[in-house]
Amino acid sequence: MDPLTCLSIAGNVVQFIDFSFKIYSDTRQLYEDGRLQVHDQTKKAVEDLSKFSKSLSQSTRGQHNTGGITENDVELEAICQHCRKLADDMVVRLKKFDVSKKDNVFRSVCQVLKSMWSAEELAKAEKTLAGYRDMLNSRLLGSLGERVDKVLEQQYNQIVVNNDHTRQIKDTTRRVVASALFEFHVSLSQDLQEHTRMISALVDRNVRNFHDMDKLHGGHYSDVRQRSSGVATTEEDAQAYFNIQQNEAVLYKGIVSEIAKSLRYETIDERYESVSEAHQKTFEWIFDPIDESEDPEQAHWSDFVTWLRSGNGIYWINGKAGSGKSTLMKFIYEDPRTQEHLKVWGGETPVHTAIFFFWWRGTKLQKSQDGLLRSLLYAVLQQMPELVPFVLPSQWASLYAAKTNTSKIPAANIWTSSALSRAFQALQAQKQSSVKLCLFIDGLDEYDGLEVDIAKLFKGVILSPCVKVCVSSRPHVPFEDAFADYPSLRLQTLTRPDIDQYIQDRLVYNELMEPLKIQEPKECQQLVEEIAETAEGVFLWVILVVSSLINGLGNHDRISDLQERLKALPRDLDLLYEEMVVKIDGIYAAEASRLYQLVAEATPRPGDWERAEPLSLRSLSLALTPNLNINNALTTPALDEKTLLEQAKRMDVLLKTRCGGLLEVQYGKAKMEDLSSSMKVSYLHRTVRDFLEARSTRQVLLERTGGFEKATFKPTVAIFTSIAIQVNHLDPIALKASSLPYRGLIYAQRIDADDRISAPELLNLFDTFAQAARWKSVIAFTINCSLNRYLDVRLRDENALKHDSITKPVLDALVPTSDGEPFVDAATVSFLIKTGANPNTRFSGSTPWENCLSYLICNRSRLYGPILRRWADIVVVLLEEGADPTTTCVGPDRFEYRGKRRAKVKVGNTWKVSEVIDKTFVTLPLILTNLERVHKKAIQEAKDARRGDASTSAVDRVLSPRDGVEKPETIVAATPTSREHTPRSKIFLCCHQ
Repeated sequence: MDPLTCLSIAGNVVQFIDFSFKIYSDTRQLYEDGRLQVHDQTKKAVEDLSKFSKSLSQSTRGQHNTGGITENDVELEAICQHCRKLADDMVVRLKKFDVSKKDNVFRSVCQVLKSMWSAEELAKAEKTLAGYRDMLNSRLLGSLGERVDKVLEQQYNQIVVNNDHTRQIKDTTRRVVASALFEFHVSLSQDLQEHTRMISALVDRNVRNFHDMDKLHGGHYSDVRQRSSGVATTEEDAQAYFNIQQNEAVLYKGIVSEIAKSLRYETIDERYESVSEAHQKTFEWIFDPIDESEDPEQAHWSDFVTWLRSGNGIYWINGKAGSGKSTLMKFIYEDPRTQEHLKVWGGETPVHTAIFFFWWRGTKLQKSQDGLLRSLLYAVLQQMPELVPFVLPSQWASLYAAKTNTSKIPAANIWTSSALSRAFQALQAQKQSSVKLCLFIDGLDEYDGLEVDIAKLFKGVILSPCVKVCVSSRPHVPFEDAFADYPSLRLQTLTRPDIDQYIQDRLVYNELMEPLKIQEPKECQQLVEEIAETAEGVFLWVILVVSSLINGLGNHDRISDLQERLKALPRDLDLLYEEMVVKIDGIYAAEASRLYQLVAEATPRPGDWERAEPLSLRSLSLALTPNLNINNALTTPALDEKTLLEQAKRMDVLLKTRCGGLLEVQYGKAKMEDLSSSMKVSYLHRTVRDFLEARSTRQVLLERTGGFEKATFKPTVAIFTSIAIQVNHLDPIALKASSLPYRGLIYAQRIDADDRISAPELLNLFDTFAQAARWKSVIAFTINCSLNRYLDVRLRDENALKHDSITKPVLDALVPTSDGEPFVDAATVSFLIKTGANPNTRFSGSTPWENCLSYLICNRSRLYGPILRRWADIVVVLLEEGADPTTTCVGPDRFEYRGKRRAKVKVGNTWKVSEVIDKTFVTLPLILTNLERVHKKAIQEAKDARRGDASTSAVDRVLSPRDGVEKPETIVAATPTSREHTPRSKIFLCCHQ
């Protein structure tokens, strides 16, 4: 049988097996606990099984007459025949399932189902199905591989274009199909038609390439064997042949590039660029050989150069907080000596490198395994793009099909954890290209998960002899247990020369120190040694202490004064931070407190619709403005570039004098002299953040600005106002492209949740921001952002509604109009319905509920993770609050494969609620089960309502709108319902989008 028929049969078999498991398991449940959800679709199940039985019989009939039947085909046909018999048996038994009698239905169901199968028969049937599934997996892969290879061989022999290009097409297709089949094997129970489409595209495209080359010579290649040299006979033929090669090369390159780029994410290099460069002449010892005369037990470290040149497995760099691990990792990765030493390890095999920095303050991708794998895959595939089809075969085949117009479904690269893990495993196992990999991974202790899991991941990675990894972390127990047997170094025991060098360059050679060195040379040297000794290898401590001493030099301190200052500074980092934050000079205390609070407010929080980013120098300067008021946001003048730069320089000085360097400007790749107002401000180190976010520290900082309840300074409002001012300065084109308005909505959500902010202040803040952002409808955006307190106040104000540009039902705000836009959450949907909004109000031909379903089915391939779970909560609320469970929506075109040749036939574009739920939430099985339960319950309540058995408001909401007509008015009033709460006297239900 041909490959497509093979895949189609497999799809039927898998669907049958899954359905049968459901019937058997539900029936067996009766034996175990006497409970079962009564299905209303028994009749349809019988009909489907009957059709399935016939299709299995027809799909395998006549295959022997086509010739070329292999052992895999015979076994696959046998599996189909066994399933057909099992299907026939189920049809006979299920026909007994008649629950038409209205009396004692549940008991009838139990008795009938128990009479169908005994407990022993059920157990045996489930075991048989499991066996069929396993056999199907192995036989299907074998049969597909044989058939695809045969198709390619036949086409190749027909054309007989014996040159490197045609051989490359054939060989590449074989390898990619093999990889795609492996991917197909991993996810066999998923959408088989989609896999069929992708693999079909691979074969079909290359067959067409062969035929295109044949047409260059009028089809003579198929008949005239002597012209098989592949050399074009005319200049026109040569150009046409060249064009075919070029087109295929461009297509291949474009697909590879698009997939590789899709792995990249916006913040992929952010942490790497924020790590400080190593101070000059420091960390040079890492490339020095260990003195052979030194006792290995006393060396404190394993020779790093030896590991680079000949070692395998893991090299673990560990050290205290602030000892400089990240800086050392960046130094190693960037130093050309690393590559030179790795060439020795590679020999004749090329060595590629990649680096990743876990970051506690970053996005989810910056501190997760998904982000790690995406970053590493992107780095390696950028260096070796030819591996993309073999490492990511499913994604490559899907995009190939979309690009060659063999699919109307757009390719979407949604990088799930399982897909990334399979890709990384494929990268290690690939045989297409000889290559070795050396990976550098920093900050394992900043991984947002179990440390034992990330350690286990890398121990698994190094099972490949062609991969080794250099990792860094604090010496936590899980890492000590995992890496104890591998080469390592403890950083704080090795950095004394680096610390000496830093003190010399920053303090001793400071021009203010010159007179003191002449006057008291001995005391000066003692001061340097005391700093280095006290540091105990913690570079961060040295940086802060030297900065404090330089401030003393600015005050004309003598050496004795500097020594006293040093003795007063705690050796422990946290105590040092306390000295710098809590015991700051009184005249600076309030301003320093405001700076710390602003930077703390600009950090991500659970529940934010988008990740909060560090504040720019411009935003920080505005937020720190005395007597800042939202009422002045629309009248504050814009500043020219020169003034902005002066403002940035002042803020930089302020951070140093008020915060002692604990907050710093993130220069990234820019030089110190290239300061700009757009540069971000963040914590010096993770330990600084930990200290400042401690409850005791926060309490001290709040007291300096009036305390929590009576605070004279509200950092959230200050940041929100500073963003409003900047948004107001943007011209229309810049405003459309800017992310600033959406960034402001992060703080709008926090303000809305802050009970200390009064209702009038809340309205004034949001209305002014809406003016600055030039929004047509404040209500639409506040719905999107789930600003429920604002909505509660605003929806009571009919005058405000009349002046709002509202044209659609408010629940239409469910559907985002762009990817970067926030969208409403389940709590807001529930709130809106309770205030009178109706999901079934028909407007312009559809209801908000139908629009929601259309959005889900059309965008299902792009919804995953937390976003998909949020949608699940919304669907539950809508169904429980009366959304019509029997409606349909418009979605993508639907196709079926019919007949012996499995022709693709369009069957419409309408989708039922159950179909949307099944397709959209298939990757979340537990959530899908709950959604199915809620949907069935809603259907039952609707049926009860139609019979007059219930009079709930939910039923009224389901039934009445279905007979509604479109309302031409711009403002559509809600129809009061019999909900438990008292409806508002008049609630308007429309908003602009």
